[in-house]
Amino acid sequence: MAKPTLYRLNRSAKEVTVDKKTRKEIAKNSGKPASQPVTVIPKVGASALDNEKITVSSATIKKAVTALQARAAAVRESRTLDLLEDPSSSYVYLQVFVHKIFTETHVRPLKIKLKHPIYKGKEVCVFVKDPQKHWKKVIGELKVREIQKVIAVDKLRKKYKQYKDRRLLANSFDLFLCDRAVAPSLPSLLGKIFMEKKKMPIPLTVNSEGAPDRFEDLINSTFYRVSSGNCHGVKVGLASMTKDQLVANIQQCIDAIKRFHMRNETYKSKISGIYLNWEGLESLCLYSEELEAVEDIIGATKASKKK
Repeated sequence: MAKPTLYRLNRSAKEVTVDKKTRKEIAKNSGKPASQPVTVIPKVGASALDNEKITVSSATIKKAVTALQARAAAVRESRTLDLLEDPSSSYVYLQVFVHKIFTETHVRPLKIKLKHPIYKGKEVCVFVKDPQKHWKKVIGELKVREIQKVIAVDKLRKKYKQYKDRRLLANSFDLFLCDRAVAPSLPSLLGKIFMEKKKMPIPLTVNSEGAPDRFEDLINSTFYRVSSGNCHGVKVGLASMTKDQLVANIQQCIDAIKRFHMRNETYKSKISGIYLNWEGLESLCLYSEELEAVEDIIGATKASKKK
């Protein structure tokens, strides 16, 4: 996903280039020419605790979802779809930008339980320890309909040696789970392709007692993965969902991610931007520090004019 280009920030000059309408609004209240750039004084020592103050209203989210749905429909009409492509199954993503640049990927993703699950009815693959026949039977008896394939570590090592085979495997399933016992060995066996596609398996305890609820809990969740850098993403919905379903899921994810970056000692950081992305379209802004600063300027100039 490309970095959002809804506004241009000149960090060295501490200026934000905003749209013409906003410049006119500021000019009207401040008496300055509308052609001048808007100067923003960056917040010094932004704290992760400031995430608590970030608010994204349901109305804002709904407007963004409506706009993206309209854009996606226009794009689909203008192109010839692959016969195997199902537009309604495409995912809606949330992109989160933070101040801190992380040098390592967060090994254990943040699990976020969704009100409207995105993996229900999708295809799930589970990696288990040997012997495969035994664990395939154990998992099969749970009758979790989303689980379509069970692969033991030995078979994974022998059958999926080539990059093309691992790429095909990564593209064949929507979600990968694994027995906690084999999780440490999987990064080297699955390789770079699973990392790039954000499909490294989610671990859980698999034993002879079964417990289908453990699988259902993960299938009903989404996973916020912190990668190296300062931009991170999470799947929040499907194109087939209603506006209200998407709004509910997005709000859940924003709240959970705010708490994560406030409380996790390793990944504490102030959130600088939250964007909505769909089908590779240009991202839409739900929250931005810089745009928030511009709104503060508008508010301040209005207040000073009244005095």
